[in-house]
Amino acid sequence: MQQSTVPRDSSCLQHLPVELQTAVLSHFTSPSDQPTLQAVLLTCKSLNHAALPLSVRTFRNTDHRHGGGFCSERRNAQFLRYILSTRPELAIFVENMIFGQFSSDPNMGYDTEALDEDEELEGDRLLDEYSSEELAIYRKHIVNALSPSSMSKFAEEWVKDLELGCSDAQIALILMSCPNLRSIYFETPYHQRHFLRALEFLNKTKPLITSGLKPALSRLRHIYCETQSVGSPGGHPGDRNPGAFFQLDALHSFEGFDVSSGNEVERFFNQLPAKSSNVEEITLRGSYVSPRVLQSMMRVCKAVKSLEITRGIYPGPVEELLPGHVLASILPHADSLEYLHLNVAEEFQLGVPTQGEHLCLGLELRNMTCLKSLVTGMRSLTGFFNGYTVIGDTNTPARIPRVRGAPNLADCLPPNLESLEIHRCGEDILDQVQTLILEVQEGRSFRRLKCLRLLFDREDVNPDKVRLSFDPALIRIDIVFQSLQNRLYDLIPSYRKGDMRVDAISSPIYAHDLRKQWLAIRGRDIGCASTDLELYEAPGIIQEPGLQGAEWTG
Repeated sequence: MQQSTVPRDSSCLQHLPVELQTAVLSHFTSPSDQPTLQAVLLTCKSLNHAALPLSVRTFRNTDHRHGGGFCSERRNAQFLRYILSTRPELAIFVENMIFGQFSSDPNMGYDTEALDEDEELEGDRLLDEYSSEELAIYRKHIVNALSPSSMSKFAEEWVKDLELGCSDAQIALILMSCPNLRSIYFETPYHQRHFLRALEFLNKTKPLITSGLKPALSRLRHIYCETQSVGSPGGHPGDRNPGAFFQLDALHSFEGFDVSSGNEVERFFNQLPAKSSNVEEITLRGSYVSPRVLQSMMRVCKAVKSLEITRGIYPGPVEELLPGHVLASILPHADSLEYLHLNVAEEFQLGVPTQGEHLCLGLELRNMTCLKSLVTGMRSLTGFFNGYTVIGDTNTPARIPRVRGAPNLADCLPPNLESLEIHRCGEDILDQVQTLILEVQEGRSFRRLKCLRLLFDREDVNPDKVRLSFDPALIRIDIVFQSLQNRLYDLIPSYRKGDMRVDAISSPIYAHDLRKQWLAIRGRDIGCASTDLELYEAPGIIQEPGLQGAEWTG
């Protein structure tokens, strides 16, 4: 008797080609679905084969209980063992690294198995020790990366610190061992010794590659770093120096929160050859970058396409970065810069402000012929100060006159601008805006300008007096009356809710969902933020922080 057989269903996941399996499983790689991906690894051989590369695509090592703090040395050791000893074939699939603070001092990381931050497991250090076979593998990788001629005291110190379990040495080796890295996110190191030197060596030397893979860091496109000022010892100025990253050949995007801006940083950039960096996008948030550091930074870049600077809300350097300083730095990139976002000192007292020659961007802004999108303040463009400001030591609010020699709005704007957003607006700007609108509608100038957003200070402006005449078919005009709290929200305050705290709501490391919301609604007045130099409730709906993408869970 012939036995009937059930035809195989080609629509079942395990029967699909590996490429399609991977595409389907990639939808289970968000933090909320990470347990689902781990469960898939245990189902069958075919799905395990498809899910394994996704399981290591992103390696995160941050203190999950806090918005900042040291990474786990144990977790670093586990991942090194996994990609260099247990499953070395998976190293090529690692694309993103996310680290908390790391250090050249051992025993600085948190214990992933401890229930309390002050609790230590008995024999914890013993569990982190490497075998002699593992150390031999790590030594070989370091030699191959640096080449034998570079196997000097630096390399010997690197291996020794690996043996001690220093997170700085561990992370330097992890970066070196993953040839297809696309992005690195990290918190400013504390007493780093190997991380920056490893980046420099790996960028300049030619590794002994026998497998046909590209050298480490040859595909690294994006770096994000931040300095947490609360709850950690903090980094030294040399550890916060962004200059080393601008030397990486493949790097195109750099974003930093509270990066260093001291004399050491300026000297470092000045030592680099002009136009030697391929970085095209620069974002400096919560920033106190000095005028000289910004000028040196822009000097080393070949062609900057995007620049965003948001001032920190606490006192910065003696020499405040003002719009005129920024313009002087970007003029050499007039044939490449397309996006400029400046939110500098318009919310803060500047002594006797009308005598400052750098308070406006000025007429030379017209020379930025490639600029398509501009976001900045009313004073930066027109020299008008909004509302009443306390000057000097008196407590009497006084009306501040316009900056002497300030240009009119239509006289200083770049000719090819497509989008313009002006914050901190007052009634003084209305006549100049109306003149600009007429020029656009009559086709006399700014023919590409299709979107104009005006953010008025809600407490200082009567909405009934804000009247503009325009044709919505020719130009879109958005008018927002923004509260003081939401203006401070745009300046990236720290965030606290219950036990959760992050120093920057723009952090992709510790506040990914807050970052997404902040990017979506900044420059608006949705809801109302609660701020007292620190954000307790943000506009809109707050979700728990997370990070998109697969993460290695060990």
